[in-house]
Amino acid sequence: MFKKMIISMMIMSICLTGGLFFLLEHSEGVISDLQNNKVNGDLVKSFENKDYFYHLSEEEINEAIDRGTNSLELIENYLLPSQSQENNADVAFAYIETPYLTVMKESRAVFDHYGRKPVAEEMTERISDSYLPIHVRFSENKGLEYHVSFLQKDEEIEPITTEIQGSGMMETIFIHTDDLDFASSATVRVEQEMNPGNEVEFEINFNNFIPK
Repeated sequence: MFKKMIISMMIMSICLTGGLFFLLEHSEGVISDLQNNKVNGDLVKSFENKDYFYHLSEEEINEAIDRGTNSLELIENYLLPSQSQENNADVAFAYIETPYLTVMKESRAVFDHYGRKPVAEEMTERISDSYLPIHVRFSENKGLEYHVSFLQKDEEIEPITTEIQGSGMMETIFIHTDDLDFASSATVRVEQEMNPGNEVEFEINFNNFIPK
């Protein structure tokens, strides 16, 4: 009897130890995947965080759809003011893309291509509360000569990823929303890589882009 109890306890210990190693191995895999998402530039699309600074209700999403399909406005209310005293002919403008603007843009695209107005559920799948895009538009393909950085509280925040579009006409940086303090202003710096003194800075006041 005693021998059977010892054997039974040994088997249970082996099972528990094996299960523990299994959980640890898979937990490390999940953590690694999450870290790699940021390092490798994966953009996670989810819109479930109601505490997100730019969170939208279904009513607000429908409002953005209406504005996107019925009006001519688009990015003009999302342009960033320049802090630079001198104009730079290479840098045309910069703007922030909040979820509200994304819904307007995507709704316009659906309406123009398919002649229909999308529904809120469809647009919710195209927005995210995990990253915030900042776009910089250049003259011709001058974007290939410049580096775009994001600064807040005198510290540079590394983007999740950067996209170059139109052979250098547009550069977009995607900032992780967990890295942002929406109560503080931020700066987008556009600097010519071969001539560091040649730069343009744009100011972001996040409160200015809350839907009104």
